[in-house]
Amino acid sequence: MDSVSGHIRSAVMLAVVLAVARPAAACAGSAPYERMAPLGRYLMADRQAEINLARSAAPSAISIHATLLVLGRHGYETAEKGTNGFTCLVERSWTSPFDSSEFWNWKMRGPICYNPAAARAPFCSVSTPSWKSPSPSGPTWSLRPMSAPKY
Repeated sequence: MDSVSGHIRSAVMLAVVLAVARPAAACAGSAPYERMAPLGRYLMADRQAEINLARSAAPSAISIHATLLVLGRHGYETAEKGTNGFTCLVERSWTSPFDSSEFWNWKMRGPICYNPAAARAPFCSVSTPSWKSPSPSGPTWSLRPMSAPKY
């Protein structure tokens, strides 16, 4: 009976050790994007590939006449001026919540197309991060007003 309880006690101890060790190991590698990567990682090397990806966010009948934005060294730039009021672009990870572990994920790219009302909505949006941050703690963020709607 003593050896059986010893084996049970050993098994329970092993289970406790594994239960405690596994989350610690997972936490060690769970924040691969703790800070901003070099700017070049966020940019797409092929501008036309970014334009094509942005266009893929809407049916071609819409995206062919949409304003297309691409990320450049100083923020989003107009690649093509549209005529239908839609705006298409490729969002990066910094549109995620600030406390997201993926916030600085340079691999995250998502095409999105805003309809005319959303593209001209009078809301504030987070601008792209300042690449040359004066602060050693990271980039400077600002809110910039969007243009007022034209009705």
